[in-house]
This record gives sequence, C-alpha cells and structure tokens, in this order.
Amino acid sequence: MSVFVIPKIQNFDPVKAKTGTFLLIINADKKPPHIALLIHGKVFSLTVKGRQIGDPIAVFLKAVFRNSLKTLFIEINPSNNFNTEDIVKLLSKAIMEFERVEPGKITCLNPIKSFFNSVYHVNTGQINFVFDLIPQLYEMKLIKAVYHLNLSSELNGGDYFFEKYAMSDINNRIIELSN
Repeated sequence: MSVFVIPKIQNFDPVKAKTGTFLLIINADKKPPHIALLIHGKVFSLTVKGRQIGDPIAVFLKAVFRNSLKTLFIEINPSNNFNTEDIVKLLSKAIMEFERVEPGKITCLNPIKSFFNSVYHVNTGQINFVFDLIPQLYEMKLIKAVYHLNLSSELNGGDYFFEKYAMSDINNRIIELSN
C-alpha cells in the first residue's frame, strides 16, 4: 500500500488540549487508526460501543500514556463563523446522527466529515478516509500545526509516513472490535 506524508510534526504538550480544536488520529500506526475530535478539552467520537460526546481529555490522555497509544493531534485553525459553544453543538449533532460504527455502513469518520462540512465548508463528498480529508484541510489552510504523542521513533525528519488502508481494513477492524 502507499503512504501519505504528514509533515513537520512536533511533540504534543498536554496543556494545549485544554483549548482549540484537534483532529485526533489514535493508534496512528494501525490500519486503520481511530479518528476523533478534541474541542476545548473534550473528546468526541463514534465507536463500536456508541457515541463519545464531550468526554474529558484527562481520561483520554491517561489511556494514551498508560497504553502508549501512538496519537497525532492535528490542530485546526479556529472557525471565523462559529464560537466554541456553537462548534460543540454542531459536533454533538453530527455524532447524534449515528448510533455507532457499523461495518460497510458507518465509520468513525462519518460524523467528522459532517462536522468539517458544516463548520468549515469542506466538501467531504469524495472523502472516505482520513488520508483523503487531511490534504483538503491543508489545501484550505485549516491546519495550524501537527503534534504527536508516542510516535518519536516513527518520525522521519519530523515527518510521519502514514500508511494508507482500504475500506476492507476498516470493516474488518469494526467486526474485530465488536466481538
């Protein structure tokens, strides 16, 4: 499979997690990784267990450190059209559209696509994977910086070579986690 390069990755300072918006790529070394959003210290995602709406970042970071989860934090520039409260409402609404991930139907990327479409006007119609989304975010100058935790040994000159995956990898992972 081919790779997608994410450049100029810096070490993540957990203090940064309290403010701002971040696209999270959790288990970045896995095919596929898990995708979530972090907004002002709250984590939002869709999993096999259901919706995660506004869980405190402290719980997430504890798991990242305890389990050495290789995680990317892609900092998104603030929206000019919405305040934080409105952004949280829009993201919560996007996640509430789905009950949980389902093989062949719904992935953790679905509510994130909806969020980026409604808040940042990203055309997500042809986006099926996070490696499709990130180039659009760069092109629209929405990425402020990229940080990592637990990926030091995988970085090459500050760049991360993200291995692309297929929809079958996603479906197989959902089935595996559901059992």
